[in-house]
Amino acid sequence: MSMPKIVEGRECEQHVFTAPEEVCRACQRRLRVVQRRGRHVQRFDGLHLLVMRDKRCSGRDCPGYGVIYRPPEELTFALKKDIFGLDIVLEIGELRLRANLPFSEIHKRLLERRLVIAERTVCDIFERFLALMDCRNAENPAVRERLRAQGGMIVLIDGVQFDDHSPVLYVVTDLISHTTLFAERHEVRSEVALRPLLERVKAMEVPIVAFVTDKEKGLVPAIHGVFPDVPHQLCQLHFVKRCAEPLEKPLTQLGSEVARAAEKLRALRRKLDSGDVKPVPSPAERQAASELLLAAHGASKVAGRAPFDPTALKRHARLLAVADAAALAAAKKGGPGPSSIESPGP
Repeated sequence: MSMPKIVEGRECEQHVFTAPEEVCRACQRRLRVVQRRGRHVQRFDGLHLLVMRDKRCSGRDCPGYGVIYRPPEELTFALKKDIFGLDIVLEIGELRLRANLPFSEIHKRLLERRLVIAERTVCDIFERFLALMDCRNAENPAVRERLRAQGGMIVLIDGVQFDDHSPVLYVVTDLISHTTLFAERHEVRSEVALRPLLERVKAMEVPIVAFVTDKEKGLVPAIHGVFPDVPHQLCQLHFVKRCAEPLEKPLTQLGSEVARAAEKLRALRRKLDSGDVKPVPSPAERQAASELLLAAHGASKVAGRAPFDPTALKRHARLLAVADAAALAAAKKGGPGPSSIESPGP
């Protein structure tokens, strides 16, 4: 399947996730990537392009051949087939229930945060929030039978909170079928409070292959207490983000430096186009300068993939490469070499 196009004029952060399983649960053959799916998710921190690399058993004679293994990280961004992130769903719900704001005021506040959304969509999202608050799909016998037929569940549990004082919305999902099993709000994040939720998962009497969660202090011991023998995988996305937290401030500073350098380059490009450059360059020099400035403009717009390939660092490296090319061109004309050219950033 072709990947969705990035929305015109809007920076989009791309994430590539691969199903973590390596071997088929039914026959132990090696799994292989069989499809790439893409979807856009809008969150408060920007537009995200999620690229999922799904796996399947390589043996056509395997009883588990039709089972698709999907990356767990997808469901930490948004609900299945939803274009708005869980953070937006939760904020709309909290503003409506706790602050008692009308939908028109909630819509206005979202627009002030530069979120592109219609007022009717705000109402629709609130309905999904209400459905999540009391979701008990797993109590449906047909759902449980379908989950047993697929050979069991890989259970993802994720808690989303509007602020430090509001209740936490816990969403329990099967990663194999992408079925939301339970969702409920809790006033506190504690082992005691979460045990009843896990007991309901246990009462489904569906085999559980593994749990995937973040390292929440109350959730982890609750799972180990109710399911002591089930493997528990901590979410790699949360782990990597925590590792990258010390880089946030320097990357923000670097991004600001790159933006200032890009603005200076745009001003220089305007001067070159208007002919307001002294001394007047030859046609060949004007062409070379124009090509270098065009390359610099493209370098200042390139997007990376956080946290391993952050956008600010990638843009800085690309601009340095353009600066080196300009310095080499200047050196051929008797000008300064690369070591004496000011770099576009720290």
